[in-house]
Amino acid sequence: TRLEGLASGGAAVCLGAPWRVRFPKLEEGRDYAGVFSWSPAPAYRPPPGVPTTPSAMKARRGSDFVFRTTRLQYTAGVVAAEDVTLKGEARVALARVVAHNEQHSRHAGRPVCDTTHCQAFRGTVRVRSEEAKAVGLAPLKWKEWLLFSQGGDEPWREARSRAELERLLGGAPVSLRFEGGRARYLLSRSEGEATFESGHSVPCELVRSGLKLPSCPRTASFDGPTVVFEGQGRGHGEGLDVEAAKASSLKSDAILEEAYGKQRPVPRDGGGS
Repeated sequence: TRLEGLASGGAAVCLGAPWRVRFPKLEEGRDYAGVFSWSPAPAYRPPPGVPTTPSAMKARRGSDFVFRTTRLQYTAGVVAAEDVTLKGEARVALARVVAHNEQHSRHAGRPVCDTTHCQAFRGTVRVRSEEAKAVGLAPLKWKEWLLFSQGGDEPWREARSRAELERLLGGAPVSLRFEGGRARYLLSRSEGEATFESGHSVPCELVRSGLKLPSCPRTASFDGPTVVFEGQGRGHGEGLDVEAAKASSLKSDAILEEAYGKQRPVPRDGGGS
């Protein structure tokens, strides 16, 4: 049965057991213990001059379905989707951020989305003691969305076609470098018989998410029709570094203060979780 048909007439509840929801391209279904309703999301319009891929447009628009569950079950589901191996105070710290962000949606007037643009949620899972502890603690002192990423320092090297990069940047870059959280590049332009190069800059996260790279690259090298990117770690590298939290012996309060206490990263349109 299509969920749209069930939810379009009002709230849809599955009594006695979770919903078993199947998604395109996924063989296994996912359990959702809660209530589905139908609420078409408004069209997403990227900021002027910001290159955005169709998949990013879809993620930022959000779903037409709204799923309601308990705050505790939501928090547990996000933590499991983000890093199932996390445990102890690091898991408590991430769970506190997740629970905090649930009340500071990145979509004005709508619930938090379930993609990496907000916080990945892959259905209902068993609640662990760390999530229960996190939800029971006092609210965090910050009043805005808090960024986090997998982090770490594992090196990676990946290739993408020049055509993909050109579609993302709106032209064929003559050069491309990364610094200060931004991708800086030159495009060749022509006016009449004159040819010149114009400088451009976009948040590095737009390149990372648009090309599905593990993290913001450190370098890019052109090799014929291919661009080779190199970097380290996973995610946008801002806010709470989950891998660093794993390696620390700090309590969740200290982990969060270290991540957000001095200079909190400002969520950008191109950012993920």
